[in-house]
Order: sequence, then C-alpha cells, then structure tokens
Amino acid sequence: MLDSSPMSDHRVLIVDDEEAARQGLSEVIASWGYVTETAADGRDATERVESFAPLVVITDVVMPKMSGREFANQLMQIRPNTRLLYVSGYADDVVLQNGISKEGMFFLQKPYSLKQLARKVQALMATPLRT
Repeated sequence: MLDSSPMSDHRVLIVDDEEAARQGLSEVIASWGYVTETAADGRDATERVESFAPLVVITDVVMPKMSGREFANQLMQIRPNTRLLYVSGYADDVVLQNGISKEGMFFLQKPYSLKQLARKVQALMATPLRT
C-alpha cells in the first residue's frame, strides 16, 4: 500500500483504549514497514514517548484517564516535532467538545478504510518538521 522504501526508522505510536483497535492498527501499519508501539491511554503513551521517539502518533480522541487532546498537549511539550493523527468514532459534537477541530488537524472519522489511513500516514510522514 505504501512505497517500498525502508521505513524502519519511521516510528508510529498508536494510542487507543480499545485493545482490538490498537492491535489491529499496529499490525496493519507494521505490515507497511513502520516500527510500531501501542499504548492503552494518554498516560501510558506519555511514558512511552521518551524511549520510543515516534515520528507519528495516532491517537483516539475520547479515552478514559486522559483524552487524546490532553495527551497531545503533553506530547508537544516533550517532543514538539511529533506529527499527530486524531481518530474518533464519536459524533462531531463530542469530538469538538474534546478540543479537536477537523479543520487544520489531521483527523480520520472511524470507521475508515486502509486506503484512507495509508494516505493520512503518508501525508504526515511528508509533513515538514517545525523549526
């Protein structure tokens, strides 16, 4: 689905409170050649960020303990050049209440296709780092 260039240095952290979603997404993204790590919530993800050093983080918006937006705020303090993709199966009003605007942010509404996911991940990988 993605080009065949080596991407082992491209790390993707997947943050989702649903284990099946987290593991399924990890398997798909790893099959594209990326190195993946998973976290069950924002707190767990915050602990993994330092040692794993992801280039891209895919995070669910609505999670217990710490929302995707709260986690993203902490992430930007630790690793400001990390690229974020928000995902959610909730309606627009719930997503907005959690501080996520679909405009100006990388966002995918669940359910999404693997093709949509691949395009978003490729676009994120191609996004220039902040200077």
